[in-house]
Amino acid sequence: MNEFHFENAFPLVPPVVHGRLEKALEEKNMNRQYAKRSSVVLAVVMALLLGVMGLAYAATQTGILNYLVGGEENASQALKDSVQTVAATASGDDIQIDLTGAIYDGDRLALSFTMENKQPENVALVTLDTVTLNGKWVPINFQSFQDQWLPDVFTVDVAPTIRNPLSGGMLSAALQEDYTGIVQGEATFVVSRPVKEMVVVDPWMWYDLETVIPDAEWRKDYEDRKRAIEQSGLKIADVFTMEVGYWLQEGYTPVDVSSLFLLDRAEYSDLAPFYAGPGYGERPAFSNVTNRAGQMQVTERITLSFTFDADAAKESRIEPVLEDIPLENGTVHFEKVVVTPLSTLIEIRIYPKDNTQEAKEALMECYDTAWLCNANGEPLDYLDMEGEGWRGYREETDGESYLVIETSWGGMKTMPDALGFSFPHAPETDDPDVQRMRQEFTEKVVIPLK
Repeated sequence: MNEFHFENAFPLVPPVVHGRLEKALEEKNMNRQYAKRSSVVLAVVMALLLGVMGLAYAATQTGILNYLVGGEENASQALKDSVQTVAATASGDDIQIDLTGAIYDGDRLALSFTMENKQPENVALVTLDTVTLNGKWVPINFQSFQDQWLPDVFTVDVAPTIRNPLSGGMLSAALQEDYTGIVQGEATFVVSRPVKEMVVVDPWMWYDLETVIPDAEWRKDYEDRKRAIEQSGLKIADVFTMEVGYWLQEGYTPVDVSSLFLLDRAEYSDLAPFYAGPGYGERPAFSNVTNRAGQMQVTERITLSFTFDADAAKESRIEPVLEDIPLENGTVHFEKVVVTPLSTLIEIRIYPKDNTQEAKEALMECYDTAWLCNANGEPLDYLDMEGEGWRGYREETDGESYLVIETSWGGMKTMPDALGFSFPHAPETDDPDVQRMRQEFTEKVVIPLK
């Protein structure tokens, strides 16, 4: 009988490798910031175990700042001062989740957590599903626990990667409610597990990595992931059973090496009617959990309750009341101006002088690329934080059209005396009227902060 060498079961460099390597690069880039956030996990867990108030405060400070800006050393002093000491823990289905920090600034809420799988040989899918404040739903704009496998055996990161426990958090969109006093919050996580058992169906598990990834430094990160999957207890399809339909027929939940559900891939769409349950792939309103009927089932909902002081959170909030500013071709109205250590939220509306199509188009040509800066026209020194960014668009209300310039970003490292606008990304123009009106805009539209 001939001996079979698994390492030669596939071509040395299959045609799909180039595409997968590009995807791999994206995976590494997407996960680098997350890796920095995970570096504080041991400190957080130690603080919770010891139960010492001083250490618990340090862990809270580090946990939320690590999630938001990648570490305390990257935070402004004002952001550090905004951290509220909160603590909550809850568990279910062998998953323990700890709330480690909170920042509320009157407009947005940030929370940080650690979560641990107490039975790491049984991989689970965990998602931060909902957050409420005084019973009101909070829109989650960013979170690091969206469809998060625990242990995180599928991530490619700088080896050795921390895969269990994990740290991370969430940042809300702007809240509609104006909270005061002591606020009662709840954060609910949903744990899902395969209906039967999960199987990794991917030739990556059998590639000769030295051939596919010649660079040794880069290769070790992928070897680290491969070892994590092999040690996870997950079933791994061998070179003879790469047929996805076979595993689906046997009742398994097949995923690829990066944790993508294979039933989601276009090439297997013909199998979905037979193996996907009702509503598969949908996400209900006010929920972050994707329906995986027929493949995954919810096994636990874990809710953590917490409180924070909304009034204390607003002490560093800057919210000036500003008068409308007349321009040559319109009027600037300040719809929202909020600057905090956590948020920079600016919305101005520019109404045309005349409600004509020509006047509306002139506004767009002049101002639609107005960019928030300091009063000297220099870029703002933002913290390296997740944020929506900038938008310039035309809106219409009750037949009245206006231009909206909106900035929604994180806090600033250093607070300028005033904010202004410039046009660094505007198309070059020789039109003297446009040049003159932009100059007028930069000179007049100033937001004092001090």
